[in-house]
This record gives sequence, structure tokens and C-alpha cells, in this order.
Amino acid sequence: MKKIISFVLALVPGIGLHAQTNTILFQNDATSLISNAFTGTLVKTNANFNEFIRAQLYYAPDGITDEAAFVSVGTPALVGVTPGRYNGGNKIILGAAPGSPIMIQVRAYESAYGATYEQAEAAPAGANGRRALVGKSSIARVTPGGGPTTGNSRAVGPFSVNVAGGGPFFTVNDIVVAEGSNGLFNATFIVSLVQAQEQTVSVDYETRDGTALAGEDYQPVNGTLTFNPGERAKAVTVVLTADGLPEPDETFYLALSNPGGGFISRPQGSCLITEVRVTGLSVDTSISFNTVTNRFYVVEKSGNNLDWQPVPGATNVFGNGSIVTVLDRGSGCAPMTLYRARLIEQ
Repeated sequence: MKKIISFVLALVPGIGLHAQTNTILFQNDATSLISNAFTGTLVKTNANFNEFIRAQLYYAPDGITDEAAFVSVGTPALVGVTPGRYNGGNKIILGAAPGSPIMIQVRAYESAYGATYEQAEAAPAGANGRRALVGKSSIARVTPGGGPTTGNSRAVGPFSVNVAGGGPFFTVNDIVVAEGSNGLFNATFIVSLVQAQEQTVSVDYETRDGTALAGEDYQPVNGTLTFNPGERAKAVTVVLTADGLPEPDETFYLALSNPGGGFISRPQGSCLITEVRVTGLSVDTSISFNTVTNRFYVVEKSGNNLDWQPVPGATNVFGNGSIVTVLDRGSGCAPMTLYRARLIEQ
């Protein structure tokens, strides 16, 4: 009779076999955020201006630093759920040996200008007068599947996006002005260059209606601002017409267009016209009296020393053993009033 002997191989964690992977975790953290080079702020998707920033993972064989040799991996990830952050999940590195080091880079681009980084970088200026926001990270050497330090795109560190092709950038601020009750007054926008230039540049401007209307709430203006070498800021003053009757807050805009020798980074600034209105007037009466600790009091008032009514909010005043003060709101303009404080007996 033959005996059949079976062997069972058990894979024990920490002792058995380990499968190597060739994936990269494509996400960043607070140490590797993406920012805007000319505003200094973290990149954030802005649907109002059709600015959708996406991050794309690129890789090359180990030791390669020529950016032209890098190829894209998988689909891009949207930046903007949290400013400066992207999260594209795990990306499989096809053609890379599992467990072997590779070189990676992250490239970010404004997807309104193209479906890829390369398309956005080469795209012409759009309706806002500038080209796409694009940027590249440093190159990092990582090991796919190598853990939280080496196996993900955080290793490339922080980087920024800038306007493709470079050049001067025009921007305009938002302002808030208080409207008077009559006459004329001014609202002044500041149009700026992010960096002073060595050559003369220019940009056109015009006012645009919001809830505030040209000819009624403000006097429309338009023109061209010329920045000579070294100049960085120009003022545009708009004359406002005060309303005789109270109105809700109103808004109009100063729009930039047609840059000469530069790009527009912020195409529109807003002016909020607000009216500071007195919505109430109260002259209060202050009543002070001595108290016993841990006892309660009611404060009352009377116009004839016969009929007494409790002061609102002072029907259960806690005593602290010292002088306590309560207020009778809005009573200061009433005829002569008498006040008294009574102990609430327990």
C-alpha cells in the first residue's frame, strides 16, 4: 500500500513571499502643494474664469533627467478640491520593472487650453488675453510600491504654475466704497503689473454694469493705461452719483482687455457701493442696586408710582453680593419713569 504525503505551503505575513508592484500613488500633501507664481496663492479651480488646473504624472527610466524623455502616465488629476492639492490614486508604470527605481515628474496645466500639458503649453492666448497656466515640478527618483516616502508623487516637492511663455501680467483689485446721501464722490481702482518691465506696456480698461448702472449710479469710463519702464501701478477713478433715497448695496466692474506687450492675470475687478445706514437708535436707562449672594431679584418700573411692570429681561436677576446693574433698553426718551428692585422671596 502506497502512502501519499501532501505538503501544504503556508504564506505567513512577514515570512512568506512578497509580490512587487510597479504602481505610484499619485497624490500630494501639505509639503508638495501647487501654487500660482505671480499671485503667490495656492492653485484653486475657479469655474467663474474657466480655470481648471490639472496635474499629470510623468516618468522616465532610472537616471534620466532629460525632460523630453519623460512620458505621461494614465489620466490627469484635478487640482482644487482643496487648494494646491491633487489626488489621482494609484498609477501603473507600464514598462518599468516592479520594485526598481524610476524618475518621476509632475506637470500641471490649465485644461481650458488643452487636454494635455503639451497642448496647453503651446496654445495661443485666450479671451482673457493670456496663455495657459503651466508648471513643472522637480524630478525625483522613487521606487514604485516603495511606501509612503518613495512610492508616491509627494517626493517631487512643491512647485508653481506660471503663464506659458512668460511676460508681464496685468491685474486689477476689488474695492468697497461708502456712498453718501447727495453729490458726487470717487471710486478708485488700482491696475497693477506683477513685475516692473524694462519696456513700455499697455492695457485697455472699461467699466461694466452689475447691479449698479452706468449713468444712474456711476459715470462710465474707458481708455488705455500705459506703463513706462519701471512703473507698476496705475489708478482708474470712477465718479459715483449718490442716491437720495436708501438703496441696497450695488456692484459694478472694471474690466481689462487688449494687453499690449503682456498678459492679463485677473481680467476684472469689482466695486461694491455700500450705504452706511442708521437702522436704530436706543437711549437706555441704567439701574444699579445692591444684592445678596445667591439670591434673585426683579427690577420693575412705573410712571405713576402705583402700577409697576417688570423691566424686560430683568425678572430673575442673580445676586452676587455686590452692586448689580441692568439696562432698560430704549427707555431714555420716555416720560419720567420710576424704578425699583425687589427681592424674590423663596
